[in-house]
Amino acid sequence: MIGMLTACRPDDRLRKAEKLMDEQYDSAYIILKTIQPAELTSTADKALYALLYCQALDKNEIYTATDSLISIATDYFDKRDNEKAAYSWFYRSRIAGRNSESVVQANALLKAQSYAENTESNNLLALIFSDKAIMYSNQLKYDSAIYYNSKAAYSFKIIHDSYNYILCKLGEANMNILEDNLDSAKSDCDSVQKAISASDFESDIIIESYFYRTLGALYFCMNDFKSSIYYYKITPSTNNSKFDDNTKYLIAKSYINTNEYDSALIVLKSINYIGEMAPDYYKLLKQINESKGDYRNAAIYAEKAYTAIDSLYTKRIAQSSAG
Repeated sequence: MIGMLTACRPDDRLRKAEKLMDEQYDSAYIILKTIQPAELTSTADKALYALLYCQALDKNEIYTATDSLISIATDYFDKRDNEKAAYSWFYRSRIAGRNSESVVQANALLKAQSYAENTESNNLLALIFSDKAIMYSNQLKYDSAIYYNSKAAYSFKIIHDSYNYILCKLGEANMNILEDNLDSAKSDCDSVQKAISASDFESDIIIESYFYRTLGALYFCMNDFKSSIYYYKITPSTNNSKFDDNTKYLIAKSYINTNEYDSALIVLKSINYIGEMAPDYYKLLKQINESKGDYRNAAIYAEKAYTAIDSLYTKRIAQSSAG
């Protein structure tokens, strides 16, 4: 196949890759790898190659830390092609996000949105709104995350992408829970239940685990801890150990609210990844030790919780100024 491709002109291969990008991005990537940028004679083709190659890398989950290639696309398509400029800035934002360049990511998404709003591409808008929702969630700006999850869900619904519609509505529900908008969160979950019932995603492990965990969080905030434990416990395990360990932490937290301290301790001891939940993890251990009258260990875990909070706060400072 590669031999046949290389027999074609580089610009013909570029057009072929562009046509395949949406549905067969793995094939598009193979074609793009046969092209040497120096073979392309026009500035427009060089810019298109830069955009398509970065798009193919992202879609195939091959991540690059450099923005030198996508910058060729942003420089060229600015003020020339709204849709391609929007995509170029969108992939620039993703590179920045993976590099923890919060301000660069926010500015790139803003530019991507400004161009996308002058197109008729709801798919493009959905991607941008979804990434902005994630960005604001990471910055703990939950009101903004709710807003962009809602806009992303609406755009995904227009293009009949039920899978990503469900994910965005669940994102919206979780942000509403964090903001104590429990009625809105319940409404979001009801919308998700209808969408799941109308689709073939009932056995999808990602959808199922995310949905049950969201219901667990909702009932926890409604002080219905028995229901919370039920939904957390039926949340299926995934291939993401961070997600699964966080679910265990949530089960333990619910057990503590029903005074089942021994059950909570057993669950906490099964956790392998603590990460950013460290402050809350150590606070639970502090509560458990206090319930047993072991104030020495309770003080040790209180100090660990304080240290973990300080570490996370330092990390958030740079992120919170972006947006």
